[in-house]
Amino acid sequence: MTDRAPLNPTLAATFPPPVMEARRWLAGATFPPDRPLINVSQAAPVDPPPMALRQVMADAALHRPESHLYGPVLGNPDLRAAVAATFSRRYGGAVGPHQVAITQGCNQAFCAAITTLAGAGDQVILPTPWYFNHKMWLDMQGIDAVPLPCGDDLLPDPERAAALIAPRCRAIVLVTPNNPSGAEYPAELVGRFFDLAQAHGLALILDETYRDFDSRDGPPHDLPTRPDWDRTVIQLYSFSKAYRLTGHRVGALIASDARMAQVEKFLDTVAISTSQLGQIAALWGLGNLGDWLAGERQAILLRRDAAVAALSGLPGWQVKSAGAYFAWVRHPFAASSADLARRMVAEIGVLALPGTMFVPQDDPVGPAHLRIAFANIDAMRIAELAGRLRGLQV
Repeated sequence: MTDRAPLNPTLAATFPPPVMEARRWLAGATFPPDRPLINVSQAAPVDPPPMALRQVMADAALHRPESHLYGPVLGNPDLRAAVAATFSRRYGGAVGPHQVAITQGCNQAFCAAITTLAGAGDQVILPTPWYFNHKMWLDMQGIDAVPLPCGDDLLPDPERAAALIAPRCRAIVLVTPNNPSGAEYPAELVGRFFDLAQAHGLALILDETYRDFDSRDGPPHDLPTRPDWDRTVIQLYSFSKAYRLTGHRVGALIASDARMAQVEKFLDTVAISTSQLGQIAALWGLGNLGDWLAGERQAILLRRDAAVAALSGLPGWQVKSAGAYFAWVRHPFAASSADLARRMVAEIGVLALPGTMFVPQDDPVGPAHLRIAFANIDAMRIAELAGRLRGLQV
């Protein structure tokens, strides 16, 4: 039976959520106890927040009545101030609380940023391979995603981006460390994109969801130190990965005070305010979990090294880039990764996302690659993953 009510054509034409699609491949599959599924499909922590943080949240739920109520649309003032102070210290620039909005996760921060910038028929430049939720939101809004193919080093080229700028282009989006490739964009490269965006009157949206797992010890770029940086830059951040708050949906958007008035309209319409318990947790984490987060970062970096070593040792396989939670890997088979990823579930008990989910349909890069999200498997399981891939017959 077909629903007689109309469907929004841009929404209907948008591809299904890739992680949910991949999970459906598990329907009917069974995995023996001695060979359980290795799931490297999703880039989100699977463990709960540390016990001390859970205790803070439980105490707030029991004893702080405001934790169950609406809060300010742009976020709680104490958390906005703490985010501003943290960003100012991290980048050596001046970020004020009035330049911070707290959102329901970083995905909502991206949606808010785009909504303030572009409408149907406008264009936004996305380096490929791209983060699929960014592409999905643009498609839903009738905004044209202009692909900017990355080089073999998985870094975007500002000169190639300049050639793509058209009259209806509104923004360039960078994700660093990158999802899906893991590539860490050099500060000099980010600066060149800032100069390009500024010269053309575009926004530079900088998604730094995985910033806390960057292998570099210093600031990843210097944009907040530049004059009038907030007239060009929109920075996005997520507490989900830092403090394992995925289910509580807390992110941040940093932009000009003038843009905040537009962000507030969007947030008030779609959510009103971010979860109070999540905001309380994020604030406590910023003040108390620095050492714990440093340990989490070190653990992820060790897993990255283990994944690169294990996957690079497979005959014919090539790790093109790795960082944060991800490795972007070229497989040696003639089959498309779209078919290969499905077969891997049944044949070797591995769930990974095919490269085809991160590129335009006609892009030849996608079929040749897989995204391996290694952050949730330890060194022993990484070695087991490599062993299963070694035995894959196509």
